[in-house]
Amino acid sequence: MNITEKSKQYAEGKALSAITAAIEQAYADGFADGYREAKIRIDAISPSELNVDVKYVDLGLPSGTLWSSGYVIKSASLLRLPYIKTTKLNIPTKEQFCELYSNCQIKKSPNVNECVRITGTTGEYIDIPLFISDGEPLQPGYGGHVSFWLKDKDEGTERNYARFYSGKAGWTPSVSKMFMGNSLPVLLVL
Repeated sequence: MNITEKSKQYAEGKALSAITAAIEQAYADGFADGYREAKIRIDAISPSELNVDVKYVDLGLPSGTLWSSGYVIKSASLLRLPYIKTTKLNIPTKEQFCELYSNCQIKKSPNVNECVRITGTTGEYIDIPLFISDGEPLQPGYGGHVSFWLKDKDEGTERNYARFYSGKAGWTPSVSKMFMGNSLPVLLVL
């Protein structure tokens, strides 16, 4: 066997080892991610345990995620919670929020005053009431915004929240950090 044949044989063995190692790592990473997601879903509190009735809407999102038809209401009042009290609820992730605004139409509701309407490719929609900065219901004439907590694994005292606000280009989505002791309305996903 000459040096060319030996180098070819050596390279084939190394390439196969590298590819095998990459596939093994991808499999392990996928398993770990799936386990974490399943644990989050198992540990989540269902709406019935919270004593609220939640209707979910299929907006035709690629992931199949269903969103609550609006903010969670408990005893005829808007449920507003600090982040720590949402950790066992199935609130959306940053990725689910990005999927929502990337695949849906967002505009002011034509039927409900002072609401943002998020319409999916299925024609189904959710109407979310607008609020002013201190979380009080919007009064006519104010700009207002929609905001709610997002699942966040970061450490510290600030957590992710989603926001839609009205601007020159229409409704603009954003994800920001907020002190986790503040209370925000709750949207759920399934």
